[in-house]
Amino acid sequence: MCEKTLGVLVACATLGVNAATTVVGDFTIDHTLTADERPLVITGDANITVAANVVTGIGMVTNNGHSVTINLNAGSRANVAWFTVRGGGTTTINFNGGALGDGGGWDTPWFDTEPGSTVALVSVDGNPIRVTHPTSQRKYWNRNRGGGTPGSVTTSGSGRCDLLSASLSGTTKLALILCGCTPSDWGHTGGTYFGHTGEAGATGYVWCNEANVLPPGDIYLGSANGLSPVELNIRSYSQSVGRLHLKNASSTIIRENTAAALKFTAANSGIVSAASSVPTLSIPAVAVEAGAMLTVDKVSVTVASSFSNLGTIAYANGGLLTYSLSNAADAIGLSATAPLTGASCLVKSGAGVYSYAGDAALDVGALTVNGGEFRLSGPRGTTNRWWRFTLKQCADTSRYANISALRLLDGVLTSEGKYQPADGTAPDPDYPNGSRSSYSRNTGAPSNYSRYNWNFTYQQGNGTPTYTAAWTQRGSGQTLEPNVIWVADPTTLACEFTNPYPKQSDPNTWIVYTYRIPEGRAIRGYNLRQAWGFSNYPKYWLLESSADGVTWETMDTQSNYTLPSSGQNWYNGGGAGKLPSSMIDFSSQVKPTTQTAGGLSSSANIKVASGATFDASLVTGGQEVSALTVDCSAGGGTLKGVRFASSGTLYLVNVSAGLNLSDYAVPLAFVGASDTGNVSSWTVRVNGSARTKRVSWRNGGLFLPKLGTVVFVR
Repeated sequence: MCEKTLGVLVACATLGVNAATTVVGDFTIDHTLTADERPLVITGDANITVAANVVTGIGMVTNNGHSVTINLNAGSRANVAWFTVRGGGTTTINFNGGALGDGGGWDTPWFDTEPGSTVALVSVDGNPIRVTHPTSQRKYWNRNRGGGTPGSVTTSGSGRCDLLSASLSGTTKLALILCGCTPSDWGHTGGTYFGHTGEAGATGYVWCNEANVLPPGDIYLGSANGLSPVELNIRSYSQSVGRLHLKNASSTIIRENTAAALKFTAANSGIVSAASSVPTLSIPAVAVEAGAMLTVDKVSVTVASSFSNLGTIAYANGGLLTYSLSNAADAIGLSATAPLTGASCLVKSGAGVYSYAGDAALDVGALTVNGGEFRLSGPRGTTNRWWRFTLKQCADTSRYANISALRLLDGVLTSEGKYQPADGTAPDPDYPNGSRSSYSRNTGAPSNYSRYNWNFTYQQGNGTPTYTAAWTQRGSGQTLEPNVIWVADPTTLACEFTNPYPKQSDPNTWIVYTYRIPEGRAIRGYNLRQAWGFSNYPKYWLLESSADGVTWETMDTQSNYTLPSSGQNWYNGGGAGKLPSSMIDFSSQVKPTTQTAGGLSSSANIKVASGATFDASLVTGGQEVSALTVDCSAGGGTLKGVRFASSGTLYLVNVSAGLNLSDYAVPLAFVGASDTGNVSSWTVRVNGSARTKRVSWRNGGLFLPKLGTVVFVR
């Protein structure tokens, strides 16, 4: 039976279905409890100790309004079905070398709490907080089984936190599902280990069921023994990360929605490996926030679809960061003051065109264009004067469209995430965050428009704005001129558009706004604000620009957008009734008309596959190249606007043993190449080995001359 201490009475229930052990006061478990002794029924404040090396189930435990402490001594493990804390109760679990185990069912929570109730997991003397989930079930971390918001589950102490899930069983992913927690709940300082309880070679699964549920600080994928890989699924949520460590080269990160990303926010952020060799890791989306520094240490990381860097990136011990882009829909957002740095690598795949329009050169180690076209397109912004916004559908298709402000923004993002006007002038005084809109209040006739209002029109096949007091009909039909331009004035509440309601399937119902902006303005982003109605906010829309108002190019498109809250909130930063604090940034994909592209660092190793194109024709003076890689078995593609450095290296790879390199024409095509005579000073490496080969330029391409005496004339 159970050992009571300090003379506190322990009453054990009779055998049978309702068997249990009633606990109050100080109580020690010194053996494995039988089925008749479980569960523990807590009837008052209690201090429960599981003795060293005792492994026992304690059943489904409920603390209803009491103050309870559970001490897990060295080598012990207490298995619970789930732990319920209600009525303002507090439960402190002291990990003094022991562990908390799982015996619960599918979709049950580890901790079942309600508001005002807390569970505190404490690392004692540096011992790890160890929570194991060995059964073939899916477990939630913290939920309120009664519905609504849960209470809090916190960690503290200097030890690490081991959250170990079950391994794969058939085709089912048996996951530890993180929910009901925020970064502030994780107070331990020894890092967090995500692993599994099975043997080496099995895989653990962790799901992030809400935004920003990952612990801050150091996160280790793989158990402390380094044997277990982990699949970390961030699902459809963005997660803030401090330092991400790989304990096993096979760990993976996936997401289920393009809005999800890993956000590195700290000055000492990192992706680090402890493996003996450099492992590879694919991350769907990465964002390095302003002020953060991300160090990639002994890991080869591929960012599979989108990347944003407003901070700094550094590399150590062979670390590599590759950005894999397939077309313009893959977002790469870089600030003017913090472009790519270090041994980064860009990989372009797919048949589409990807245009980068950064203000500065991309300091990358390599560019590989496997398909389509990678185009360097000049500075951020555009000289296009025509802009068109099309609202295709709202969240509720049976109600009127209800929208508020739309702002086209001409600033650039600084490293602090603020807007700096493109022309360097001071921002408008009503923008406390340093931003400036391209539009402000309309003060009268078009000839008297204030600084950036210009030729705004509203069009729709049918329907009329119900707030007509803010509009003056101009001419006939459905063209109106705004008296207070709703796209600029933060006090304008809404424009509501009556039946027919916009439907994505019926272009005749779409609401279209057309602008012609002043000469010299360069739009780099925008933000949209909903009105008061929650269910009829914009959900599908399109933004286009044009040089002539006839031929339109898509700048941004949004589908199935979910607004976080109602009441005049901005879609990408900014509270209700306030100015926008951020923008939907398409600046990296805008195509200018002048030759001012920053280009790549001259040391970048460029490889263009057969059928693909690297276009640097807009780079001022041409893109200098000092390293080219060519796959001799598959052939190379086309390079436009490159300029050969005074010295460089030509890497020929996959060269078959029987290939005759005498008078060999390198399979690359060039358009607009310059300084071609410099190639005579280049070195040739064949399958990694240096050869005493020369490079020459003939008939618009590179070739290796025949053996013998060759005279180069420059």
